[in-house]
Amino acid sequence: MASYQMDAQGISTMYIMEGFPVNKYQPIAMAGTGNFAGVYFSLTRENYRAFLKTKATNNFNELRSKLVAVKVYAELSVKGTELAALQAIQVNACNDMHSSLASITDHGHNWVATRAIAPAMTVLSLDYPIPDEMVLHILLGMSKACRFLYEACSGRTHGDLHGNNVLIDASTRNGHGLPRLVVIDLDQSKPVASFNEAWVDFRLYARLMLSSLTDSRYGSPVEDWDEINAYISNEAHLSSFEGLISAIEARMAEILAGRSPEKLHSELTQVWDMAAGKEAALQLAFCQAGLMG
Repeated sequence: MASYQMDAQGISTMYIMEGFPVNKYQPIAMAGTGNFAGVYFSLTRENYRAFLKTKATNNFNELRSKLVAVKVYAELSVKGTELAALQAIQVNACNDMHSSLASITDHGHNWVATRAIAPAMTVLSLDYPIPDEMVLHILLGMSKACRFLYEACSGRTHGDLHGNNVLIDASTRNGHGLPRLVVIDLDQSKPVASFNEAWVDFRLYARLMLSSLTDSRYGSPVEDWDEINAYISNEAHLSSFEGLISAIEARMAEILAGRSPEKLHSELTQVWDMAAGKEAALQLAFCQAGLMG
């Protein structure tokens, strides 16, 4: 790791991994770290210089909309794996599910840039238990993302789909008031030879996710989710992503039919409160970078 001082207009220092493309991007805040990489909310140099000139009139949402997430890798082999997956996703950008996966915007020797989800919260950061609607929403997002990777990206799996790799975008909500989800970190993604391999990979992480979201024993069935439980328990020859997705959507519709949007919104207060805290921290980072008064 190397220390990199922000431009003179900034007042904070953060540790930037060697190889960060300082000639192209200005780091604004740390987005996250892992075993093989560091991720930084950043602006292109062009946008950064332009925003410095309009500091007095810049607003948070405009600045946030220009952020990208620059991921710098400690190992080139890991970068190569993720780049291949991101490029496969990009080729199929016309598919409706494209927006639920990390989307590449640029790349270099040991880094890639993707559209930023800012502020970023992970599913793993939630306090459990959470409403059934949110559990189903997360499982549905995982299922659709894995179906996209397998069916639209020439038979790929994610390979590491745990709760820290599913981001919650509280700034965007669907018609029921549930936040958008984005699956990230494809550095263990790989092509597979058969649906059986894809299903085994998905089922492992789906069962782990359900056990953590419902605070239950791994693999134990969720009450009143018979059809969903059956899919997640079945072998590949008895299952399909399409069938599981239909079962989740049917159960979701049943629950939402008896729930007011106001009630659901109040039960997801922790999501909105966490997002507000993250937004405040990001706004401070913009101020420290000399972009807001």
